[in-house]
Amino acid sequence: MSTTLFALVGVCLLALASACLEGTVSSNDGGKCFTFVPQPLNYAEAMEVCAVFGGSLASAGNAADSVDLAGKSVAKLGPSMFWIASTDESKCKLIDGTSGKVTEADCETKMPFACVSQKSITVKDTCPAHCPSTWSYFAPTQACYKVYYNLRWDDAESTCLSESAHLASIHSQQEVDFINELATMNVSVDCGNTLPQLTWVGLYTTDNNKSWKWTDGSTVDFLQWNDGEPNEPGKENCGQVFTENCDYAYKKLNNIDCDRSVRASVCKKAALTSI
Repeated sequence: MSTTLFALVGVCLLALASACLEGTVSSNDGGKCFTFVPQPLNYAEAMEVCAVFGGSLASAGNAADSVDLAGKSVAKLGPSMFWIASTDESKCKLIDGTSGKVTEADCETKMPFACVSQKSITVKDTCPAHCPSTWSYFAPTQACYKVYYNLRWDDAESTCLSESAHLASIHSQQEVDFINELATMNVSVDCGNTLPQLTWVGLYTTDNNKSWKWTDGSTVDFLQWNDGEPNEPGKENCGQVFTENCDYAYKKLNNIDCDRSVRASVCKKAALTSI
């Protein structure tokens, strides 16, 4: 049986799960783990082995402990006597695995034994998905986005890589809408100038428009090209989105020369799920 506690740390919920390791047996009260060792050793040797396990010889401080130890030992040791802890090192103790009766014995006698240890603690964070500061979180993709300005496509991708990200891939109209909102935030629309309308994303081709790829390697499953696009094979190898509501091309993809510097570039990376 495991016990789970929760602690709030910042925005994260830590799950502290305690459990006995494989091969050990939980005590009836759930607070300890027993290891039953069938190899006969004398009392001192048994104590040393238990210390290697990170514990000590199991004790039977009261009748309930005796019954607990004895009952659990049978499956591992059979109906035998085995060493348990003694408060007096000159009077070593054995417990009968059948009856639970505790008796004294010669400490040099070689017998099976039982070790006890605390349950191991496993810590798992259960943080909700979130982003570093200066990045924006989009729940449908569980990803983080950030805008940079006035870059060529290669420079934009390099900038994203420096942040452990890529130029954004797009997989739904929802994501197009979000990228558009992000790229035009606090920007005055200038429909008289085509360049400010453009936003780099991670779309590119290396085979004269025959196929298009995303720099993050994700599946190309949503390409909403503007009418007549892509065009100029071999010349316009990088993709961008029209992100200002100036004409029919609004929120549509277009391919242009990768060396053009455009107003916005949107980076994307997976959201954080740990502290």
